[in-house]
Amino acid sequence: MEFYKKNFKKEDRQEIRRLQLLNEQKCRRLEQHDEGRNFQIYLHKVKQHKHPKFQDIYGSEIKLQLSEWMREKPSDLSDWFLVPCPRGQRCFVAASDGKTKMYSKFGRFCLQFHSQLPGDGTDARKSSTILDCVFCKELDLFYVLDVIFYGHQSMLNCDAQFRFFWLRSKFEENESNFEKRTENNNKSFCLLKRYDMAHEERIAAILQTYPIWSDNQPQLDGFLFYHKEASYTCGTTPLVCWLFAFMVPDILEIFVSCEYVRPNNYSNPLIYMDEFDKEMAQKRGYNPYTKNLEKTNCHMEMEDEQEQNVIEGDDNALREIMQTIQ
Repeated sequence: MEFYKKNFKKEDRQEIRRLQLLNEQKCRRLEQHDEGRNFQIYLHKVKQHKHPKFQDIYGSEIKLQLSEWMREKPSDLSDWFLVPCPRGQRCFVAASDGKTKMYSKFGRFCLQFHSQLPGDGTDARKSSTILDCVFCKELDLFYVLDVIFYGHQSMLNCDAQFRFFWLRSKFEENESNFEKRTENNNKSFCLLKRYDMAHEERIAAILQTYPIWSDNQPQLDGFLFYHKEASYTCGTTPLVCWLFAFMVPDILEIFVSCEYVRPNNYSNPLIYMDEFDKEMAQKRGYNPYTKNLEKTNCHMEMEDEQEQNVIEGDDNALREIMQTIQ
């Protein structure tokens, strides 16, 4: 692994940036005793603009949390969760005022339906929910990655361990309501499993499992890694990382199933990451070095390639998300 570590400048090391960000988030939690109230004040200010620009809304609190490539093995690996992630479209799901809406990762409205999430099915007029999801079109199913807002509670400043505990408890309480399709719950919601990296035997077992889901439906896209102490970051963060399955042995030194075959153009993980980002950036017309994409991965974005071109000027999309949590 020393070969890979020599390629990093000290200031670019993920380990250093993670520690800095964790310290900043801890200080922020101490400073913000009433996150829900502060959040509502912020939303009120946004709504004072009758026709806000799309960029003003998109630069607001509500953006999806995006991962970086895991370019080096964390020294605190036991302080992370592993989440197998299915192929699909990354999206917001926002429930409020008796309806539920799906938005793309860029904030574009995609779909409206009814669900049993707080804000639609239960206590519709007094609560609301915003989930971070992956939508599998083939299965017509939302896989829940994370929570941004639930009921009357903002989750932005809660650490991942608490957010995941909260989600699990709510899904256990409402399993039939969320997962079963009914007249009042038009889409199924499935909470993705989290695996504690501190449990080495369990991690080894899941990484050796193929397929992850029965009949390989959905197909695995890759693995997300969440630091247990990390707040929900609206934007890219080194506290959430990504690896394709075939990269895990090289970065984490843990064996995976032999079914996870490396591509023919794979020589080592860092070169593959950089080439992957360059290719995706070129498809989108971005310069990866001016847009800082070399530090970020582009997983789960392939299905959204055409959306970027139609998003500009859509000044209503994220405004609706903001309005869902009044």
